Amino acid sequence: MVKTIRFVKDPDNQVTKSHKHYSAKNQEECWQYLVDWIVDDIQLISVVANLKFCQLINQLNPTFVMPCPETVKGIIHNAFNFSFSKLQQTIRVQAKLVSLTLDLWTYPHTSQHILETLEEILKEWKIRELVFTATTDNSSNVKKAILDMKNVNCLRCTAYILQLVVGKGMKSAENPEKISEYLHVISDSPTRWNSSYLAWQRLLKLKNHIIMLINTLTTKNDLDSKKG
Repeated sequence: MVKTIRFVKDPDNQVTKSHKHYSAKNQEECWQYLVDWIVDDIQLISVVANLKFCQLINQLNPTFVMPCPETVKGIIHNAFNFSFSKLQQTIRVQAKLVSLTLDLWTYPHTSQHILETLEEILKEWKIRELVFTATTDNSSNVKKAILDMKNVNCLRCTAYILQLVVGKGMKSAENPEKISEYLHVISDSPTRWNSSYLAWQRLLKLKNHIIMLINTLTTKNDLDSKKG
């Protein structure tokens, strides 16, 4: 690939940057590198519209044309279409069993709609007969959809359950505001499953203080804690 920047000396012996203009082919190659980074680093596609990021790239080379989010989506979509059949074949050859994880918290779907969508996707990937478990949260619609699937076991997400336990446990402690301030408890979120892990990580560092709270936690059955 053509180098984009070279350093030269002007008549006053000062080092300056000389930029070489990209051809259309060079631009497409650079776009592909950019998309590879976005995918590999799990960046938001909207990063290409971020003002500071655009300023950084422009400072490195003013001749580079930043693609818009729609162009990035198109590149990713084309790459998926190109790789789809190869991925299908690889899974069919190498996978003995398949387990699923469902994360459907954005919109309230019916269990029937979830079931039909899952069956359609699994059929498209030709792996329906390989699926034997599906991990879900506590949402009744998701659980019912999995329970209605033939030859598939429904498993509740351990991280999600731990998150509920941590949240309910801290709420039931005496003087929760003071405890939260002292322990610097990390707030949990129903849609951020990893928050339970971060909460436990913080609490383990304060194990001795946690032990002091044990006798203050309720021992009664809390039906509310079982709800997702």
